[in-house]
Amino acid sequence: MLVPLRCRCGQAQGCVDLVPRSSMHVMCYCDDCRAFVHALGRSDVLDGFGGSELLVTTPSTLKLSSGLDGLRCLRLSEQGMLRWYWSCCNTPLANTTAKAGVPFVSIHRAFIHLDVSDVLGPMKRVQARFAIGSPPPGAERSQSLATVATIMCFLLVERLRGGHKPNPLFTGGRPAVAPRVLSPTERDALREMK
Repeated sequence: MLVPLRCRCGQAQGCVDLVPRSSMHVMCYCDDCRAFVHALGRSDVLDGFGGSELLVTTPSTLKLSSGLDGLRCLRLSEQGMLRWYWSCCNTPLANTTAKAGVPFVSIHRAFIHLDVSDVLGPMKRVQARFAIGSPPPGAERSQSLATVATIMCFLLVERLRGGHKPNPLFTGGRPAVAPRVLSPTERDALREMK
């Protein structure tokens, strides 16, 4: 099932080929996901508990068709995840590891223009210890052993299937655009925002 992707202003577009067995629907309450959204000035895309809704899938399913000149990357630290967004309207795009060979991309709900819950089923709520206020029922304080096992199996299977390539966010094994790395002071200030 092809799911359309579009930034808030419409300049950046693409699609993701949604395969339920190779995807996971997640709400992440971690302070890094929230800091990223605050860095973009887009707290409007967080849920009431400060969570970021993400579609976890493989880079090979992601296609970007327009607006590539507005693609930007942010890192909260030298060793942090790569957090991608569109500079035209500061729409968060996705999170990836720093290595092109990892079959993982978590696409931000703000870039998805279709309700994916019907396709993916129930959402996993993780990192609730960072939630604003009391976390919603069923949220995992960190990540349960079952969630970690699911992610590890997903990464192993998709690596064997070749789900790590092509990766539209990397060129020649390197990020398609150089990431801007926040200073510890900048990152800490963003983490304190609610």
